[in-house]
Amino acid sequence: MNSDLRYLRAFSRLFAAVSHRIRNPLNVISNELAFLEGQNPSEDVARARKRCREIQDLLKYLSFEEATDAVTECRLHEICSPITVRVHVPDAVIVGSAALLTRAFQELARCAEQLGAFISSAAVEPEHAVLWLEGRHHRFAATSKPSESLSELLVSYCGLDEPASAVFDLLWWAMGGTIDAVCGDGTVKVHLTIPLRTKCSS
Repeated sequence: MNSDLRYLRAFSRLFAAVSHRIRNPLNVISNELAFLEGQNPSEDVARARKRCREIQDLLKYLSFEEATDAVTECRLHEICSPITVRVHVPDAVIVGSAALLTRAFQELARCAEQLGAFISSAAVEPEHAVLWLEGRHHRFAATSKPSESLSELLVSYCGLDEPASAVFDLLWWAMGGTIDAVCGDGTVKVHLTIPLRTKCSS
């Protein structure tokens, strides 16, 4: 098993343990709030219950149980489908974890939607698939240094604190992918590569 995938699975186990420690008292608080709401309904209690549900949903969203998913063949143009595509995506086969690949592109789609980005170029090299994403947004006024992390770019230069970009980074790196992102003058460009046989397939 490669070191990047071991890291992802270790993170998954760590997060599962932390999540369990949070969920137990959170469930108690949520049940007590439900009781209070039944006895004396109020907007404050309803808001507090809503916050509890949001935390529970976030804990579920950040789970990486699929890190142990079996290896299969995935079509590049199919797993790119959640993202706006303005070019032809080659019908290449990527061997790896279908769950990890699908989740990675779902998270990338969330980031792209926030930033108005789209796939502007796609190609297949002997050992890698290559994708270019481009977008225009007022958040890209500041010029950044090239970053190997999508979350670093979006948090440091665009002020976005959504977890999708960090989740994408973890998944992409675990599969042996690379990220090269830069923004400035109202534009963002992201260069991505992913092995046709990901590290998850070894």
